[in-house]
Amino acid sequence: MLTEQSSLGEWLDHPVGGKLLRERLDAHPGAVRLDDISPMALAAAAQIPLVRVDGPTLGLDQEAIGALVAAAGSGGGGEAV
Repeated sequence: MLTEQSSLGEWLDHPVGGKLLRERLDAHPGAVRLDDISPMALAAAAQIPLVRVDGPTLGLDQEAIGALVAAAGSGGGGEAV
């Protein structure tokens, strides 16, 4: 089960959570696109808990992270903010 303390890598590797997180990042204007991050930087960031990567660069705040956790917990059926 994914939580806000799950690492960015765990989120990205999860079949539901990864899809939800990518959709959230793609939908946010100005957010960093995962495809634009170097593999080395992404590997380093993969260890960081999702709750610690909030901010305008990724378009995530605590409300959005909570919505992602809830949606991932429901199998993706919920709507992520």
